Amino acid sequence: MKPKLLIYKNPQNEQTCYQLPIDEEHGEKVRLIKDHIVASFSRQGYEGYSLEIDKYYDLFSIYFYVEDSTGGVVATLRITQKTKDNALPFEAGLKNDGTKYALKEKVKVGDVNSFTFNSYQALPLLFATASRYAHEDGVRKGFCLLDDAAARIKKIYLSAGFDYSKKYNEKIFFPTFGKTENGIFNPTYWSIMEISHENICGHSKNADKYLRVAD
Repeated sequence: MKPKLLIYKNPQNEQTCYQLPIDEEHGEKVRLIKDHIVASFSRQGYEGYSLEIDKYYDLFSIYFYVEDSTGGVVATLRITQKTKDNALPFEAGLKNDGTKYALKEKVKVGDVNSFTFNSYQALPLLFATASRYAHEDGVRKGFCLLDDAAARIKKIYLSAGFDYSKKYNEKIFFPTFGKTENGIFNPTYWSIMEISHENICGHSKNADKYLRVAD
């Protein structure tokens, strides 16, 4: 018997957060969510997003997305789990000397990526649902990447309990992903952030504030 998917609804604003497996059964919805993410990155001025590269992470990931009362997508994120067989996104990035990080953690970790939003109201619900999943799945620490020039995202991550990693403290970049300014393409440099198990648990408990919907 398949485990029930997490679906939480905020009755106050009629927004609903869905857990979305990346598999053939949910393929059409996954494609719609990916299209939403690609469009969001493009609006922010980023270039070089590769669906082929991104597809690699699908094997170890699960999406969460929030819809408003009309069915429009207002927020997304993906959790990518570290296994013995895969690399997390920040392990694929380059440091200035051309080397890469190799994750060395003794606990189960996950990476938050593909984060988009156009409704601040959706964020507590999104973070609560994703954290409930992560907590129940045994994730003890989370990572994410931050473009420090994105002030809104930086404020959200810090408010959510992420902090700059002390262990992985050198910024990384992806040679083909960045922005064009004055006709010159520049790769975006990313800071690595971490969130503790305590803060994951805090967000997970917040899921109890919402209505659990049967899948």
